[in-house]
Amino acid sequence: MDYRKFFIPAILAVNIGLILADIVMLSLLPQRSHEIVVKRSEILAQKLQAQSSQKLVADLNATKPEQEKISQALPNEDKLIEVIQFLESLKEISQVKSFNFVSDTPVKDTSGFSFLPLNLAFEGSLPLAMAALTRLEKSPYLITIDTTRVESPSGISEGSTIQVALRIYVSEPFAKD
Repeated sequence: MDYRKFFIPAILAVNIGLILADIVMLSLLPQRSHEIVVKRSEILAQKLQAQSSQKLVADLNATKPEQEKISQALPNEDKLIEVIQFLESLKEISQVKSFNFVSDTPVKDTSGFSFLPLNLAFEGSLPLAMAALTRLEKSPYLITIDTTRVESPSGISEGSTIQVALRIYVSEPFAKD
């Protein structure tokens, strides 16, 4: 047997097989590269999402003190006793004639925030009443003054009655079930 006569057709068959394998690989290469790009993009997106969520958690943790201040500034039904005690403490500065909540249930303002309307009346000298209002303004609660009315029939030096309509903003939900 003469192997030389099979040698050239064998080399041609191997070359044709290698060329066909190259063609198949080249035809599959764009699809495979597209899959790799998509997978790499997904991995990168997951890493960015993980970094973003870590940053969000860090940002939320950084705002915890401010959240606590806001939570303390907006009392609920249970903390209303603390507000009343604070209002009672104004008697140390000025003569508090009366204070009363206009409503037991919160009312919404134009922005949708809940508050309890409160009327407060002081008697005595104007400087002491102003000192009490300053303390009220610096209270740990979110309080706004709607109206202030000063009555001084005998003149400011003789004594005055100051009536103040306030809003004490409260948390939502106000009442605990």
